[in-house]
Amino acid sequence: MTTTQTSADCRVYIACLAAYNAGVLHGKWVDVDGLTVDELQEEINAVLAASPEEGAEEWAIHDHEGFHGLIKGEWPDLQEVCTFAELIAEHGEAVAIYGAHIGADADGLGDSFQDAYCGQWDSFQEYVEQTCDDIGYLENVPEHIKFHIDWESVAREWSYDHFEEESTEGGVHVFRSC
Repeated sequence: MTTTQTSADCRVYIACLAAYNAGVLHGKWVDVDGLTVDELQEEINAVLAASPEEGAEEWAIHDHEGFHGLIKGEWPDLQEVCTFAELIAEHGEAVAIYGAHIGADADGLGDSFQDAYCGQWDSFQEYVEQTCDDIGYLENVPEHIKFHIDWESVAREWSYDHFEEESTEGGVHVFRSC
């Protein structure tokens, strides 16, 4: 089993729509890690206040990094953005991959993730073999028989109630299907 890196760089690009509609790109990349909703709103207000267009009031998130597909659309709920960033900072890319896979919103994602996550492994088959060993499935199987176990077939069977996603760090993240 490999270890999961939990450092995250969750950033959003906040764009001023008044400037955008006038043909000017005006915005700012904001690191969301550790921000509260109020602090994120302050960043949005600062972008609008510095706009080259008078009376700018509308904004959008035109790009993001580190969220692995969790942010949907240009006007996501700011509480969700902050919660996603917090979860990713705590659990690494695995929580974002899991949330995007199941289509989760921020409510309950942390608990659901904790229940489903089986770790980061070099392969799904490695996870299956190690788990079988850890829970004692092989205790009474003679050594000369263990050699003949078709682990690829066992892993295929386990895949019906698990799923895996590639990690950017190599290997796969393994999850129980809930």
